[in-house]
Amino acid sequence: MTWQEKGKLARDMIIDKVYTNNSDLTPAAILTPQQQQQAHVWVGDQKVRMMDIPQQVAAQGSQAIRAAGLPGTQAQIAAWWLKKGKSMQ
Repeated sequence: MTWQEKGKLARDMIIDKVYTNNSDLTPAAILTPQQQQQAHVWVGDQKVRMMDIPQQVAAQGSQAIRAAGLPGTQAQIAAWWLKKGKSMQ
């Protein structure tokens, strides 16, 4: 993993932002409907589209992450979903 890839991963894990294309980080709270369709984060080397995570599952992940004393960032929610096997619908 290059230092740029590591930096991208670190930013995803710390800042509640998502990628809307290959280079732009955007705060998740201000996404347009079109950007919501493109919004993704990187979990390791895996690109996770936020629209693929069911809303109820994202809420469960956020609660579990916060219960562990961590901020529920988009990247952490995506990682939690992947760890649980993706479905949970």
